Amino acid sequence: KEIFRSLAKLRSLVTIENKLITDLDTHIQVFREFIGTRDAKNLQQDIILVSLRINTLESRLVHAKTAMIAVTDDAHVTHPIHAFHMLKRYVKFWKTLTDDIDSIIVQDLHTFLTKYDDQLPDESDFSGACLAILRLQLTYEISTRDMADGKFIQKTKPDIPPSGMSVDDCYLIGYEAYKANDTHYCVKWMEEGLRRYKEGYSIMPWESSSEIAMLQLKTECLYKADMFNKAWSHFQELSMLDPKNDYVLKNRTTFEAIANTTNNETERLYPPRTVKFKDFNDCCNGKVNHKGNSGLVCYLKHYPTLGFRAFGEEVLHIHPRLVLIHGVIDDHEIDQLKSVAVPKLRASTTSTKSKGSRITPSRVSNTAWLEETDDNILLPRISRRLEAITGLNTENAEPYQLVNYGIGGHFIPHMDVNNANDTIKARVATLLIYLTDVQYGGSTVFDVLGVKVDARKGDAAFWFNLKKSGEFDKDSGHGSCPVLLGEKWIINKWFNYYDQFSKRKCGMSEDE
Repeated sequence: KEIFRSLAKLRSLVTIENKLITDLDTHIQVFREFIGTRDAKNLQQDIILVSLRINTLESRLVHAKTAMIAVTDDAHVTHPIHAFHMLKRYVKFWKTLTDDIDSIIVQDLHTFLTKYDDQLPDESDFSGACLAILRLQLTYEISTRDMADGKFIQKTKPDIPPSGMSVDDCYLIGYEAYKANDTHYCVKWMEEGLRRYKEGYSIMPWESSSEIAMLQLKTECLYKADMFNKAWSHFQELSMLDPKNDYVLKNRTTFEAIANTTNNETERLYPPRTVKFKDFNDCCNGKVNHKGNSGLVCYLKHYPTLGFRAFGEEVLHIHPRLVLIHGVIDDHEIDQLKSVAVPKLRASTTSTKSKGSRITPSRVSNTAWLEETDDNILLPRISRRLEAITGLNTENAEPYQLVNYGIGGHFIPHMDVNNANDTIKARVATLLIYLTDVQYGGSTVFDVLGVKVDARKGDAAFWFNLKKSGEFDKDSGHGSCPVLLGEKWIINKWFNYYDQFSKRKCGMSEDE
């Protein structure tokens, strides 16, 4: 269902969960009244059984209520840990609720749950939320302890209350790291989970983690990381705690062989993690190194075709030219665009020659395509404004692309190229307008240039993807940093190369 890929879609879950809590509260009262009407002498055992199940229901209800009132409705969506917890409740809590209730009295509640089934998240959504936590942790260099304590934002946003994680949360995130072959974070999250377990953090009855499960997974991840001495030590500890554990019985021979060959081996640190997009991550994390940027200017520019309306413009890079234009779009227009886009949102895709267009982890967002006919007044007006600002033609341009990012939403470095073998139809230039302020993260970075553009509502970044010769400019490569706190909406306008022959003259050399 890919709900985790769009915060706009996540918002509907807040409303649904509030309804679920209200409905569960009502059902508990009905169940208690039902017990009061039965003949205690004839149905004594049934009453005891149902009473126990109702008590279990009430404990779950208290848990859900506490979670919902702890923060604002907006925080359930815009804070990554609160969003993670909400998806976990749906997948691990609400969808298993009927296991604790007698089949006779659960029918109405089950009907209520299934009514929303097509709108509710599934295991893949929760998996996406776990991977988002890992992505944020890696990109912004957040320690596992700080992430688990929810204190990762306090350094820059002290007014944001922390949101901590449970033992079970640590186990589930570590398990997703294990499935993604990320042994480093698998070990780190198992260590954090075990630390919390020993410090007395509670594990709820419906949660799947345990000391044995965490120790087993840590042992396996150490083994996969070739950390044989540590793996053997943890295997021995696991064997003492649970000698009949299936993992112990199945793998004893393997680990004993490892022990016999590595007893004299000097213990080494965890192997260093290789980061594929190091420059990109460094830019996202504020380690920006502007390259060749002397002579940058800012100015106020008036446009006669727009009634001499003026926009503040900043030159962020000269060759290639990258400009930030302030106040391109107003709040009323933004609200209109979002209202038109939300029903059209679908999971964003990436395209390659070999595999075509598909949904991938490299891009976590939802996209809506808007033709000018979708709003006969607003979009044509915006197009005329963009033509004046850029000096380019939009007559045969692609539809507007609105993008809403999800939990830890990002887009790895890429080029805005849609027709690599057809320069005539290629995207000669991009104008990217930010429709929201993002509290932390979500910047657009040009990792080759060392330029970082923060998301500020109403501002627009403008650059050329092609040189004047028509050759693709590799320096225009860019990506979207993961959203750490807040919600990110953007709208893209791409200008077609063919339409600009009278607008953008050829250069005197191939490098222009």
